[in-house]
Amino acid sequence: MMIFNNPNHHHLCRKTILLFVVVIFFSLLSQKSSKGLKLDVTVKITNVLPITDLTLHCKSLDDDLGVQLLHYEDSFQFSFMPNIWGTTLFHCSFRWKDHEVHSFDIFKYDGRKCFPLNEWIVDPNGPCQLDLDTQSYSLCYPWNK
Repeated sequence: MMIFNNPNHHHLCRKTILLFVVVIFFSLLSQKSSKGLKLDVTVKITNVLPITDLTLHCKSLDDDLGVQLLHYEDSFQFSFMPNIWGTTLFHCSFRWKDHEVHSFDIFKYDGRKCFPLNEWIVDPNGPCQLDLDTQSYSLCYPWNK
């Protein structure tokens, strides 16, 4: 029974338990759950430019969602799980008719309201987000410079 009195054995047991706790902790953080620790976020962008096609291209550091062509009143949506550090960022570029390319950070943690479903419309002056409290697209922002 020398194994139980061996200091190296106790050190190895503590390391194993700590590793197990860390693995369980990060597994729980990465799980999807309706009650859970993390929720999927969906971004929906709708073209409301009067009778004008809108070309958009959204991407993050990890995901390029490709170029999308939206006709008047068409929508494009995508879903993702924000990272645990709160640094998830999706950036989109927008172009219509002969206008210059406009850009906007369509999702980031920066004090803007964040909902599981983030609905946006594209206006010539900038994107407007649906405020779930008022059910209107009243959260309008200027284009990035």
